[in-house]
Amino acid sequence: MDNPADELGYLLYKHPAKFQSFELNYCTAHCFYAQVSQERTTFCLLLDTDPMALNKNLALQNFVNDRPYVASSLMSVAIGRTLKSAMKGVCKDRPELGDKEIALQAHLPCIHLAGNPALLKELFQPLGYTVEANPLYLDDIEPGLGNSEILDWRSTYYSLTISATTTVSRMLKHLYVLIPVLDNQKHYYVGKDEVELLMSRASDWLAEHPLKDLIIRRYLAHKSHLTQEAQALLAHADIDPQKFEEQSKKASKEDILEKPLSLNQKRLDAVLDQIQAITNGARFKLIDLGCGEGKLLNLIVERYRHSLDRLAGLDATVSILERANRTLTRKHPNQDWQLDLMHGSLTYRDRRISGFDIATCIEVIEHIDESRLDAFASNLFGAARPKTVIVTTPNREYNVLFAGLNPNQMRHADHRFEWTRKEFTAWTDKICKIYGYSCSIEPVGDVDTTYGAPTQMAVFVSQKV
Repeated sequence: MDNPADELGYLLYKHPAKFQSFELNYCTAHCFYAQVSQERTTFCLLLDTDPMALNKNLALQNFVNDRPYVASSLMSVAIGRTLKSAMKGVCKDRPELGDKEIALQAHLPCIHLAGNPALLKELFQPLGYTVEANPLYLDDIEPGLGNSEILDWRSTYYSLTISATTTVSRMLKHLYVLIPVLDNQKHYYVGKDEVELLMSRASDWLAEHPLKDLIIRRYLAHKSHLTQEAQALLAHADIDPQKFEEQSKKASKEDILEKPLSLNQKRLDAVLDQIQAITNGARFKLIDLGCGEGKLLNLIVERYRHSLDRLAGLDATVSILERANRTLTRKHPNQDWQLDLMHGSLTYRDRRISGFDIATCIEVIEHIDESRLDAFASNLFGAARPKTVIVTTPNREYNVLFAGLNPNQMRHADHRFEWTRKEFTAWTDKICKIYGYSCSIEPVGDVDTTYGAPTQMAVFVSQKV
């Protein structure tokens, strides 16, 4: 790293003068610095693996195996546990370092490669890395066992070095995902939570990778149902900046329609008033589903900062979440409550959205295909079960009062449906009956005697103790 040594220490949350050890399943992870200077700093993550414990608990095919000697899924777990903040790009003492691109090099002395040696470059070069890979042999001295043309193509072990000018967070995420992909196996059971981990580590880069399908398959241990779920999530994970700008221009029609009514502000005010009525000054945990750039989250902090225990936002677009993170951390740098911004889809089970007192879902459900609303309801009201859920959605009946909106035309190009008041009530009644909630519906915005209000808001309260 061609930067002052203390910068790497801040980013990794590891002091250059300390030797630290962490007990993990099947191994001990040692963190230390082998070299510290203004010109170059070398941080080491060394695993001391217990092969007997691995064999006893996992029934590995071979009693004698290579796990203590190669970088494998054990290394990914160690990165995730010992360098968790660094992988998130969080640097509380020096926030400006989190997004700083610096000259970095990662060296893996021994990796196991399942497949063609070309895979080493095909995985890392599209991510901007210079790749140096050298085969390792059983014996470099004994004839017939070492460095020969006959055995060269057979070697499945390589010394790998990747170099790039990038962020520490980005490089750690790449290594976390791609080390077990190279190895094509994991030392633990691969279940549904691995899909969540993959999305959290790779959703901002995997969609554009030419080998994304191979990466997903190998990372998820070739389990077809998990692979299909990850591919579906990734298809909606992000859009490139140009497409985002195009989408923003198309979406502005709704803003133009609603601006004379100050409807967006009235919606936010109505939600904030509901939060006040629900909490009555007590401390609470809240998640905003479909949080976008964090407008509501920012207002909640400004109004209820002293009552917050935890604040979270979930959205399907990574670039928008990055904007929300920059805004919230800039405006509220020294919060004493937990902030989590998560990438994900509302139509897939996600245990990260559990444990909240309040969930808000503001002008979101109309962007979900109606055929997927049952999955959304099951995930939110059935699995996560917040004590209170606040949902707003357009009232289709009111559309006739918008100048320039044609009959049967929806307010937003991406809306999959817009409900009448009767249709919305039928949906809320169904939710209450299935999942044990009560619900009140309130108008938001100026109420027309014939067509009602432009927005309808439902407040669900769990009836289960």
